[in-house]
Amino acid sequence: MSPTLPIVQATILHAPEAEAIVRKAAQVLREEIAVRTRRNLPIAERDETPGSVIALGTVAQPAAVAARFAQAAAGVEHASPDAYRIWARTEGEEVTIGILGNSPRAVLFGVGRLLRRMELTRETLAVPTDLELSAAPEYPLVGHQLGYRDKTNSYCAWDVAQYDQYIRELALFGTNAIELIPPGTDDLDDSVHFPIPHLDMIREQSRICTEYGLDVWLWFPVMRQDYTDPAQVEEELDFWHTVLTVLPHLDHVFVPGGDPGHTPAPVLMELLARQAAQLDAIHPGAKIWISPQGFSSDDLQYLLDYLETRAPDWVGGLVHGPWVNIPMSEFRAMVPAAYPIRNYPDITHTLSAQFPVPEWDVALAMTVGREPVNPRPVDAEHCFGCSQPGTIGMLSYSEGCNDDVNKMIWSTLSWNDQKDVFGTLEEYARFFVRPDLANDFAHGLLALERNWRGPLAINRGVQTTLRQFQAMERSASPFLLRNWRFQQALYRAHYDAYIQTRLLYETGLEVQALDRLRQASRAGARVAVREALNLWNQAVLSPVASDLKTRIFQLAEALFHSVRMQLSVALYKAQYETRGANLDALDFPLNDRIWWREHLTEVLRLDTEEERLARIAALLARADATPGGFHDDLVRPHDLSRVVGRRPYAEDPGGLASPTRRYLYRKTVTDLPLAWRGALVTLGAHPMRMRYENLEQDATYELRIAYGGQSRARVRLETEEGVLIHGLMPTWQKAELQVFDVPREAIRDGVLNLVWRPEENMGSSGVVCDISEILLCKTRWTV
Repeated sequence: MSPTLPIVQATILHAPEAEAIVRKAAQVLREEIAVRTRRNLPIAERDETPGSVIALGTVAQPAAVAARFAQAAAGVEHASPDAYRIWARTEGEEVTIGILGNSPRAVLFGVGRLLRRMELTRETLAVPTDLELSAAPEYPLVGHQLGYRDKTNSYCAWDVAQYDQYIRELALFGTNAIELIPPGTDDLDDSVHFPIPHLDMIREQSRICTEYGLDVWLWFPVMRQDYTDPAQVEEELDFWHTVLTVLPHLDHVFVPGGDPGHTPAPVLMELLARQAAQLDAIHPGAKIWISPQGFSSDDLQYLLDYLETRAPDWVGGLVHGPWVNIPMSEFRAMVPAAYPIRNYPDITHTLSAQFPVPEWDVALAMTVGREPVNPRPVDAEHCFGCSQPGTIGMLSYSEGCNDDVNKMIWSTLSWNDQKDVFGTLEEYARFFVRPDLANDFAHGLLALERNWRGPLAINRGVQTTLRQFQAMERSASPFLLRNWRFQQALYRAHYDAYIQTRLLYETGLEVQALDRLRQASRAGARVAVREALNLWNQAVLSPVASDLKTRIFQLAEALFHSVRMQLSVALYKAQYETRGANLDALDFPLNDRIWWREHLTEVLRLDTEEERLARIAALLARADATPGGFHDDLVRPHDLSRVVGRRPYAEDPGGLASPTRRYLYRKTVTDLPLAWRGALVTLGAHPMRMRYENLEQDATYELRIAYGGQSRARVRLETEEGVLIHGLMPTWQKAELQVFDVPREAIRDGVLNLVWRPEENMGSSGVVCDISEILLCKTRWTV
């Protein structure tokens, strides 16, 4: 950390006529310093008290504290209304800190930056000696969605005070907009966690945002069945009126075209034109923004033509987000220039997501799941760089506080002077955890992200990460141990380590069990099957790492009390396991024992020993390619060299132009083997290609393919040269390898170029091809 200037005592100074938001900024500064240092700094309107001063003001009112601001040689360097300048000067033992903003809320952003740079402990109140900076948002929109609804893993249980504190903290990290969610969406109308009714809470959220000077957005899907029915249109208009009149302030409404919603574009635009009139009457100047999520290519073209030919002034712009599977640069070129684009990045999900975790082990995908505690600072930097250019900024998709680190990273990256992700992590740790742990905790967050890279079984860093956080825990005060952000990091470190320990143990059990089955001809089929099943059952009968599991449950309980995280359906009334309740998936099988149990039970029913031995041999050889053949497991982080067109994650984090791995959304215990618990997929209209070389020209081959079951379309498999392997067919999961002959003319010069093509008119949304496992085998051999 930089050398600091100690402050014994200081006064917070603003002008007598300071705007309400500047006064709010002074209050925030006072309260946040007090909670960390136990010092209550006085707030003054006149510069009459000797000693150190933290002076706040806007460029419109610098004269009120002229004696202090005179030390600044210049005003704010940037024209943005959110820009601010901070500086510190010393005269003897007195320190003057100035925060000058282009607007009242810019002063609040400056206060946030000051707090993030200060050293605040029970013993210390100090600022860096090199405190001199000017900052402005590179993108004018910097926001996050805070949906008060049942499916979120924490927001549904927050009271007004918790929302006030969290919105404040987001603002202190540069957030200038918050998006709310009304009732009547794709969720339950009520929640057992709601402290107050839904409409009352969004009224309070809007009020809180207004007090901090933040823009208010409303995510408002249209959910009725048929908007060609006049009665349903009138019901929708009445519902909008009810919601809109509740909010004391509203700047914009975002209507997704799908996910959720299903209204064709021509009907949707007619409906929104009517909604826009009453929106303007209730909240003058508010605009409607539209995303083509879920649109067919025809619907997308209708929307673009509507904007081009009619130029409706009630449309604020378009939104690019999940299921708009068009790269941002292409989307910007398609949209009429008069309409800005807002980015709507999914920063909360890890699978079945806009930006899935790259090179993720299936063991983590099945347990940690879709909405875990997921600090992804390096991934966030890549996703930001790919999706932001061409937009006015972002307002993220979030479904809980599990993505808290990601929110702060996306917010700070949106500012022109905060491109150092590690620096943001240090500020995060300094402000939210403890100044002396800033470097260690920041490195710990990066280590949690590295836990998820590549094969889990050989990732030696997972246990090191756990020990690092355990060391920080041993030094923690009781106050820090109640800190939900600290608890989240501990939970993830213990969870990852427990899953790795189980994976190694259960993989070892499977190796032993398979060895027993290979000895079936000597020991007898029934004996071998029972011994193998007994070995697989040891995962349940003699579990490992009970100390880690106990600590995970303790931390889950602590998080429920500290921040209302619902990490279990049974214990904390989460809506579903997939909604962040990964405590319920903690002991999900990490080998193929369920698959083997189902098939070996059938073996025991066979009549003869010969039949039983033959069936065991066939099961053992399920994934064996013939000599001269190939086997590709496309789910686990193995070699994908035969997949054509793969791009690095940093270039294409959403898999919009190249194949990417996706895992099953729900983690129900089925008889699918691990190799089929996900798939390599392509999105939109993109085909998938694989290339096999050095084949025997005169041999006959067959393809054995396990399709992944995630596709929304039918696909056709042919060669690049046009030789048909199979016609259009759905690719839902059949829990079996499907076999297709490869015509001899498909192999040319020893090369087989396969291409899976989706049916036409898929539009920009959806998975169009998904393959879990593929074998190319010579048919003259038997396995």
